[in-house]
Amino acid sequence: MEALSIHILHHDSAENLAALLGSLHLAWQHAEARYKDLDVRIEVLDSGSLPATADLAEKTVQKERYLWNERLGYHRVPIHRGYARGHNELLYRVKPQGYVLFLDADYEANPDFFVALRPYLARSLDKRRLSCPVLLDQERASLGGHLSRWRARAVALPPDFPEVEPNWAGRVLMAPALLFAADGAWSEAYPNGGEDLELAWRLVGRKGWSVRPMKEVVFQVRTPPRQERGLAAIQQREIAGRGRFLRDAWPPNRRWAAKVVATGEVFLELLTAILGGRWPEAVGMWRGWLSW
Repeated sequence: MEALSIHILHHDSAENLAALLGSLHLAWQHAEARYKDLDVRIEVLDSGSLPATADLAEKTVQKERYLWNERLGYHRVPIHRGYARGHNELLYRVKPQGYVLFLDADYEANPDFFVALRPYLARSLDKRRLSCPVLLDQERASLGGHLSRWRARAVALPPDFPEVEPNWAGRVLMAPALLFAADGAWSEAYPNGGEDLELAWRLVGRKGWSVRPMKEVVFQVRTPPRQERGLAAIQQREIAGRGRFLRDAWPPNRRWAAKVVATGEVFLELLTAILGGRWPEAVGMWRGWLSW
């Protein structure tokens, strides 16, 4: 029997979580009768949400749990320490077998999700391979290739960065659970920014993992509601993550040039935030850049 564990991280996004769980259940209704040999579990981690939001998310999971015959788990941690820490926490608690699919709560699955995914689960689990779905924005335009479009400028990728475009989907990916954990999982040195860059650089560039596109497996992003709470901290961690990647990936004799390029991009974003009156974000960007 093939095993798939879907790990969902959410932070103050109960509405989006409900939409994602609903889309997954609809997709499973289309596939369950055909795939009796597929053992699917869904694990949700609430990462430091406000109490009211966390309670709402927990009620959502409780309503959905009976639909999944208790194959839907819910976990809470009191403090949000970022994407990497949250998913590593789930890996530690659940210890999944087979494949693990990492998701944010800001996506919805297509109705044919499990039908499209099933062929990719039938292949060998002993291959170090990251499988990337297709991500679409609200206009159903592809979000793939984001490294080359803007992060390559904002982070100044080193020349030895692996060729993962155009299939790299960033933080949304599937991997053999045991091999992923054995090779270090997500780096918690990147609390909330740059963790996908570090993962590609370390696993694909240095440990020989390959990247496999899953062109039939589609998620569509939902625009998360704008919330003022934590914007400064989120931006600070994201910008700090860029600086951390510069230190890790570039040799010392070339690091200063990369920092000049990346600093220019940060200051452009900072100016845009100021002109737009987004002061919490601007403050977070400035503090994040100071950590470089």
